[in-house]
Amino acid sequence: MNTLFTGLNCIELQSIDSTNNYAASLLKQTNVPEGTVILAHEQTRGRGQRNAVWHSEPHKNLTFSVIYKPVFLSLSEQFILSKLTAISLLKLLTAYTNQVKIKWPNDILVNNKKIAGVLIDNIVSGSTINYTIIGVGINVNQSLFNAGLNATSLFLENNVLYDIKVVLEQFCSILELYYIKLRNNHTKEIEEIYLQHLLGLNRWLRFIYEGRMIEAMITGVCSAGKLKLLTRDMQHLKVDVKEIKFII
Repeated sequence: MNTLFTGLNCIELQSIDSTNNYAASLLKQTNVPEGTVILAHEQTRGRGQRNAVWHSEPHKNLTFSVIYKPVFLSLSEQFILSKLTAISLLKLLTAYTNQVKIKWPNDILVNNKKIAGVLIDNIVSGSTINYTIIGVGINVNQSLFNAGLNATSLFLENNVLYDIKVVLEQFCSILELYYIKLRNNHTKEIEEIYLQHLLGLNRWLRFIYEGRMIEAMITGVCSAGKLKLLTRDMQHLKVDVKEIKFII
């Protein structure tokens, strides 16, 4: 692993319900080195946003969690962890394919199909984040997905089978780079890259909001992570992930 600390301690599991759950349990039992990676070849109950299930064919994709100790962040700043993970995935995947976009808050799309997702669990004390568990799923070599998932993989995009360990090492290197930038207070760069590649920024899109379809333009993202929208009738909205659904 060509990193300073991310992934140097890697716990490899054949099958587990959720790498985030395993990491949280491990943190209760022992002192875990920063940058520890929990890698599962099969994740039986992987989680996504909105309590969705992350479907992943065993041994063909990457399902893993990274443990960091961002004690330098306050709880109000936690969304920057989603941003740095999303842009790390963006940088990784643009080396393999084109038309990569970040779908708020932190899904990664290729040609409007989901190729990677993030779920972050924080362990806090007061207003300090003691640990963050960054759960990541990347579709690498899977060739078939349920029709309703609107998903793709590196294999489907390029017709090439990849060594998932190599892809993991590349991601860990990129993630560590941006984590160190965050630790050194280079947040502006992270914010700018995130916005530059955000799906729908300054474009009219359709959403389901309060049970009805609306057209709105994404104008930005609040520091707390809420999506900022301007509707066709010039309403300014700030919504969280449970309040709105993209129609793509």
